[in-house]
Amino acid sequence: MFPRWVPLLVGRGVPRWLVLGPALGLGAGMTAHFGVSMVRLAVETVTGTRAQHAGSLPLWFFWVAVPGYLV
Repeated sequence: MFPRWVPLLVGRGVPRWLVLGPALGLGAGMTAHFGVSMVRLAVETVTGTRAQHAGSLPLWFFWVAVPGYLV
């Protein structure tokens, strides 16, 4: 139900797509982002290259953090 501070919609049910649509979009976007990051991390590890924007963080940190975010 919409709360009473929402004019014209008070008392009506909230459509599922209104809540699930943005959640699905954000979930798919985050999965794609961290999936691409995992591929990039694997390529950097195999080839021995390292992105300049990684800063002073060691490679093992990314092997712990990125899969955690992906899961």
